[in-house]
Amino acid sequence: IAYCNALCYKGNLQPKRGKKTENDSLPPIGYLHIAGHCQQTDGGSRRNQEEAEAIAAWLVAQRDMLEAIYELPLQQIVGMVTPFGAQVRAIGKACREKGIAVGQGENSMTVGTIHALQGAERPLIIFSPVYSKDADGAFMDSSPSMLNVAVSRAKDSFFVFGDMEVFKNAPKSTPRGLLAQFLFRKGGNAL
Repeated sequence: IAYCNALCYKGNLQPKRGKKTENDSLPPIGYLHIAGHCQQTDGGSRRNQEEAEAIAAWLVAQRDMLEAIYELPLQQIVGMVTPFGAQVRAIGKACREKGIAVGQGENSMTVGTIHALQGAERPLIIFSPVYSKDADGAFMDSSPSMLNVAVSRAKDSFFVFGDMEVFKNAPKSTPRGLLAQFLFRKGGNAL
C-alpha cells in the first residue's frame, strides 16, 4: 500500500487488513535478481526466458512452504503479472514444464498482463518486468497506473523477479525509481 500511496494516491489509501500473523514468513515486498536477456518477438511483444524459468523454478522450490503458510493450493496463492503477452506465454510454458498448471479456472495459476489482471488479487503477486540492462525499461514509467496495478494486486507480498539494474538505474522520480526505493530499503527483501 505504501508504494501505491506514494505513486498515485498521495497517502489517501488506508490498509484494511489485520495485523500480520506468525505464519507470515515472506517480506511484503521483495525481489530476485535475474540477469536475463530481454528479447523482442516478431510480433513486437517482449519476453525474457531466464525470468520465466527462474519464476517456475522458485515456485517449485517454495510450493510446500507457501501451501503450508496459506493452507491453500499454490494456484490460489500466487498470481503472476507482466507487461507483455509474449512473457505470459513464456512463463506459462516454463511453469507447465515444471508441473504447474497455468491458465483459466480455479485449478490453474493466473498469469496475465497488467491490463488483464485488473481486479484479480492474490496473497502473492510475482511481477516479471522482462526488461534487462540491455533493454531500457522506461516503458514501465509511461503510466504510473502500470506498476500501481501490478503492486496493488498483492494482498500480502509483491515480488519482482528480474534484472534489478532496470530499477536501480531509473530516476528516483519515476515509477521504477520509486519502486526501487521500496525494494532495496531492507536487506531482507532480497529473496
